[in-house]
Amino acid sequence: MFFVAYEALASAAKVDHLFGMARFLTRTVALLLLAAGFAALVVDGVRSIAGSRILVTEFGETAYKLFPHSFPMLQPVVEQRLHPVVWNPFLLSFFLTPTWVVLGFFGLLLFWLAHRRPQIGVDPGD
Repeated sequence: MFFVAYEALASAAKVDHLFGMARFLTRTVALLLLAAGFAALVVDGVRSIAGSRILVTEFGETAYKLFPHSFPMLQPVVEQRLHPVVWNPFLLSFFLTPTWVVLGFFGLLLFWLAHRRPQIGVDPGD
């Protein structure tokens, strides 16, 4: 009986450790996304000041620069395998969004998902 309770506690500790590791990795990725979003905002700001007009880098342009061979194949795959409505207006609108908005949104979303919620009935001083 004692051995069963010990194994249950040990497995719970392992699960808690794995959740802690996943939370750490998620927050690291979130921080990297926020930093990249801030860098994209600064680049857009510098380009806007230099061009004397507002210039934004669309997320589709950034994706094309990162994946020049595979990104152009995305539209036909989405239209043929899913539905044309998924491409236009949903994904097309997504790819027309400024890069810093997309990166910042997903960074904040990951931070929110990795946030440790307070446990009900547990004293936070423990």
